[in-house]
Amino acid sequence: ADVVYQRRTPKGFYVSPFSPVDLAFDFSLRRPDERLAIRIDDFAGVQRTLHSSLTGKRVALTNARLAWFLIKYPLVTLKVIGLIHWEAFRLWRKNVPFFRKNADADRQRDLYRPHTSLVERTS
Repeated sequence: ADVVYQRRTPKGFYVSPFSPVDLAFDFSLRRPDERLAIRIDDFAGVQRTLHSSLTGKRVALTNARLAWFLIKYPLVTLKVIGLIHWEAFRLWRKNVPFFRKNADADRQRDLYRPHTSLVERTS
């Protein structure tokens, strides 16, 4: 039987300009066997506002496999950054509400290194 770990917790920090701070994360993780299955959803009250998941097949992490991934996916970081910005552009074009990082500074808790827009200026 699958063992599922589940927890809903307030977000309390800025993640995206298209996501308000006052959401909750709903984590669902299955104990890994031959497959990995992780789901993290955003909730505003009882309404799910975003569904995200990560699945994959278990493989040994060896030096040879890491070298192969370096060859196979040399620009994956740039691809991810590009796709994030493409989706942001699409959301902006749909007039999805935009939330600035410093708009809810008082709601962001326990920040290790707060963004400069959140730090009070003493001058």
